[in-house]
Amino acid sequence: MRRAAIARGLSVFKRHQHAADFPFAAATSGDGFMTDTTSLDRLVKSRNGVGPFGTLIRTVSTKEGEQDEEVVSHPVQTNAASSVGTSSSRDGESRQRFRLRETSFHAVDSEWKIEPVPTTFADGSCMISCGETVVLATVMVAATRTGSRQFRWNERYSSKVSVDYREKYYAAGRIPPPFHKREVAMRENEMRISSRIQSILQNAVISPNDIEIKISVLSADRAYDPEVVAVNAASVALATAPHIPWYGPIGAIRVVFQGNQCMPSMKMGLHDESMLVVCSKDGFVHASGQSGQGMSPKQIVKGLEIARGVIDKSLLKYQMKYSSMTRAEQGQHICAAGADPAAARRMYSDVMTRVQKFFNDSPVHIYDLSKYAEEYIKPSVKEKCSHEGRWRSEQARIPGSGCATALDIEFLLGAAVEEMVKSMLSTKRCDGRKSKDILKGSFQLGSLPLSHGSSSYKAGHTMVMNAVTCASLQEQTHLEHTIHGSHSSRLSNLYSSNHHSRMDGRHSGPPLLREDMVHAAFIESAVTPALPSEDDVPFSFRTNVDVINIDGSVVSTSLNGVSSALQNIGLSLQFPVVSSTVGLSCSYSHSPVRGETHIIDVDNDTGACILSDPEKHTCVTDPTGLESLFLDAELVVGGSEKRASAWRFQTLRPGKISIAMLKSMFDQSFEAQKDHKRNMAKILRGQKQKTRAKFGETAIPPSTLPKLLSDNTLQQIEETTSGKIYVRDDGVIKLFAPSIEQYTALEDAITSAAGSHLVPGRVYTAQVATIKDFGAFVTLPGSDIQALLHISEISPERIASVEDELSPGEEIQVKYLGRDHLGNLRVSKKQAYHD
Repeated sequence: MRRAAIARGLSVFKRHQHAADFPFAAATSGDGFMTDTTSLDRLVKSRNGVGPFGTLIRTVSTKEGEQDEEVVSHPVQTNAASSVGTSSSRDGESRQRFRLRETSFHAVDSEWKIEPVPTTFADGSCMISCGETVVLATVMVAATRTGSRQFRWNERYSSKVSVDYREKYYAAGRIPPPFHKREVAMRENEMRISSRIQSILQNAVISPNDIEIKISVLSADRAYDPEVVAVNAASVALATAPHIPWYGPIGAIRVVFQGNQCMPSMKMGLHDESMLVVCSKDGFVHASGQSGQGMSPKQIVKGLEIARGVIDKSLLKYQMKYSSMTRAEQGQHICAAGADPAAARRMYSDVMTRVQKFFNDSPVHIYDLSKYAEEYIKPSVKEKCSHEGRWRSEQARIPGSGCATALDIEFLLGAAVEEMVKSMLSTKRCDGRKSKDILKGSFQLGSLPLSHGSSSYKAGHTMVMNAVTCASLQEQTHLEHTIHGSHSSRLSNLYSSNHHSRMDGRHSGPPLLREDMVHAAFIESAVTPALPSEDDVPFSFRTNVDVINIDGSVVSTSLNGVSSALQNIGLSLQFPVVSSTVGLSCSYSHSPVRGETHIIDVDNDTGACILSDPEKHTCVTDPTGLESLFLDAELVVGGSEKRASAWRFQTLRPGKISIAMLKSMFDQSFEAQKDHKRNMAKILRGQKQKTRAKFGETAIPPSTLPKLLSDNTLQQIEETTSGKIYVRDDGVIKLFAPSIEQYTALEDAITSAAGSHLVPGRVYTAQVATIKDFGAFVTLPGSDIQALLHISEISPERIASVEDELSPGEEIQVKYLGRDHLGNLRVSKKQAYHD
């Protein structure tokens, strides 16, 4: 009876990806069985445990009163009866959500409340209140697998979780300007938060179907951070959808730094020094922070420990209680991706032999390996299988027969490459470096002739083009924030990763645009603290990053390129900004080739998968594109060699990430920062002469300012010389020009317009410009400003009319007397005659 029950469960297995085993896999549309049904007894591990390929085996009662084993699984189909369940089961789950009780608790000096939302058609929903901030989150699962792509070994797992985070103006009691404007398009702030939450949740679920999470901020009191509440709301909403397999709830919190103290808090302004920490029951999921003063590794680790303790004791505790109301005894519907085990046992050695042959010739680049796989590995393995009569199409697959398909080769090729790459990380890596060696970059300053500052930066095969534009403070970027209103920033970044720069050829679109905005925000946070003070350099800056080619560590390479471009513009940063990337690779005892997974059990209370502990871990500095495919986590740090002004940690695969692993990643990161600083300084010393732009200042008498500012003289000078001018009240004028020649022309124009070169008491040859009843206006040499020659200063004798003494265009000798109380120049022909 037990064999029959398992056979019924196995009959609904379909091949699809599972991030725990093959996180680099994309969605597939194959139709082969997963398991050899000839040895069913061997596949059963334990009662209420995990069966073949991570499938939950749950003990059920039969009609005869005996105990039987039932395999709980969902088929992956392309019709209405998909893995999300039938309409009747979903209606039952909706009714179960209606019966959920409201839960209140106190955490992080705030009152939290979780409320069920009676949404009939959503698969999961909840509303969380923190203080007066209220966030609604809903989860919808596609009935069919939309937008699926064929699995390829050389592409990292592509998330099927999409998050839309929206902040409506009414949440803050505001009306959008203008008042009749519709709130349709997402603002930049909403896109950045959507992308961050999506990266957090993409490894929290196990589903071959597309999942859409909608998060709406219904009320915001401008004190509590809605992004933190939104992450927790999304987690609870997933908990109310028991048919979506997951790894358990996640909790998010802010840690605010005040001096040497750090404390958990839900209250955060736009410019606080803080970090966002997200944890699951297994470890850290996401962590990112920014600091104007910079954070040391010791401070960061201390903040992570505090956040982990608070999340475990409060947020996760109550979320798990809430999850037990909907997911207890519901079972997990889990299938693992991979090749057919019978085919894998016969083919893996052939695939591995061919992969090892390529890896013997280092360095190894992902593009060369992909080309080699398409031209040699796949055709040769297919030819051998065809010769032995073991090659089948996906539709003609016979489970357990040992016959292979094209999809089997893709899975086995990915497993073989992963095994080779991970075995080399701790010794000699694919490109010949050791695990702690940085990827030394090279750059060319002034590569764009008309830009104020530019550099082309290349690290390995990753190449970016950077440009910097200087503007006045009035031209700085103003970001519209729904809750906090608009705020300005002296430095803004435009990050563009073009589709031609990616190996997968992904075209630009909303997902890619959101990623670019997150990268741009990271660069802004890292560079802004290093800018000179506004009193010394009262200008704003726009940096641009155009990614030419991506082969790993692209964010750190872009940040290093922006730093070099800022120095090319002639800007003296408070500290050299450098960036490094550290990847984490964990090794497990399971073998994906044998159909094993590091999901060892399922929690009966919360329905969360229980993961095994990694046997060992390795940290690698500046991973290449090939290494990045198989990393479990990644850390990017930007700032000085001792303190981080911005940093971001993100898990790339589900797993147990401990505080010790994070500490080792940060320590290795700051060692890499020192090496990057030395490498950049060495290159800059040889290219300093290529700096074209110039910053400076000049001084004019304060009495001349009203005259210069009233007749738009300075604006005309800016347009003529292409420079930038900032005038202070004490008469000091800050200047910027794109080149030395333009700076000289700018300085001469201001000096001439202000008349600063004129010496009181000296006689000059002037030209009569216009004649008035009260005198005449004359133009002095080397100055565009006209001086007043009063009628009483024309002649020693009294005159009846100015026209009797002067005519327009006539050159006369005048003595410069200085300026009056309004800043006007005064001259005298009478005194020049006496002198």
